[in-house]
Amino acid sequence: MDFEKDIINFSKAINKFLSTKPDVRKQMAEKARGALHNFRPGNIKQKWKDVIENSVTRTDIDFSNNTNDNYTSSYSSDYTF
Repeated sequence: MDFEKDIINFSKAINKFLSTKPDVRKQMAEKARGALHNFRPGNIKQKWKDVIENSVTRTDIDFSNNTNDNYTSSYSSDYTF
């Protein structure tokens, strides 16, 4: 770790922030708040609800067969049960 470099970089960042005009800082803060909108718990909950409600049941897996011996996947990220 290079604490001296960290101190210099932090000082530069603080000076840049302090030299930014207040109206520009306000505009940037408003944009940041808007960008965080998608990450509010209510929005995340709704997105998951949409995914679950609009999901399609897969027909290539026999869920009654615990071993899935006949399962062949074309997706490398799929797991065999």
